[in-house]
Amino acid sequence: MKIAVIGAGGFVGSRLAKKLRATDNEITAHDRSTGVDLLTGKGVPEALAGADAVVNTIDAPSFDESAVPFFRTTTETLLRAADQAGVRNVVLLSIVGRTPASSARSRRTPSPRRREPTSAPRPTSSGSGTTPEKP
Repeated sequence: MKIAVIGAGGFVGSRLAKKLRATDNEITAHDRSTGVDLLTGKGVPEALAGADAVVNTIDAPSFDESAVPFFRTTTETLLRAADQAGVRNVVLLSIVGRTPASSARSRRTPSPRRREPTSAPRPTSSGSGTTPEKP
């Protein structure tokens, strides 16, 4: 399987790409330094060309309410590009909003990060890595 890791220059993305390279999968690592920018869409189609899966590990420029439009835009950019490229598996990985104090609250109230993208070209779902969601 060919897996594109977006945000591979960051803390989580670099470690994920390293772990994935130890598997039998083909891994491509992308971030702004390689010309891929989910905010502007630059380089995204090229990064996803031929990929079976993409993992988005980008981080927000801030951790306040301004992160909401950032993640909405970058997620929608990625989902549109994945749809156009025929990528069947999209993973959105983030720890934004995950603190011990917010964990209990986030189980009760969906955060803006967990809402479904408004213009997603395919059915999507998202959840945290620490709180399994029940079907």
